[in-house]
Amino acid sequence: METFADKLTALRKSRKLSQEKLSEELGVSRQTIYNWETGQMQPKAENIKGICDYFGIAVSDFYDDESDGIEQTCAAAVQEAVGRTLSRIFMPLFSVLFAVAFVVTLVLAVRGGFVVFSDNHADRTVLTTDTSAATFIIYIIACVASAVLFAVCFVKAKRAFAKNNRNL
Repeated sequence: METFADKLTALRKSRKLSQEKLSEELGVSRQTIYNWETGQMQPKAENIKGICDYFGIAVSDFYDDESDGIEQTCAAAVQEAVGRTLSRIFMPLFSVLFAVAFVVTLVLAVRGGFVVFSDNHADRTVLTTDTSAATFIIYIIACVASAVLFAVCFVKAKRAFAKNNRNL
């Protein structure tokens, strides 16, 4: 039974390509091609798609003898697509949401701070809202929490876009 590694090696040699040249075409390292051809590693779903596109063959041509391989590859592709969708759509959305939350809590904290720390005397009232020191502290904590969550989501979204652009 011919394995993925054997088929990839045969395809590469039929086109008279070196491992170095194939690695440049696929955007991976030469060591990665070597590991695939020796069976030490299996390529990820996006790399299998890239190999098939480059050689002009269907994914099933690699796995017609290896039914377990195609099932694992399809499962990995589905899981990766779901993860990519979550990262590409929800992380930027959460970043915007937490940025808005940060601005709102910052405004509330500043406004609450003026009330708590103002010197409201008889005829000179700065603000008429009744805000306690505890409420002010809650505003500050919410402000810091939303800033941290914004930063985390922003970094994750940025990494997801960078990874997606590398895979294209």
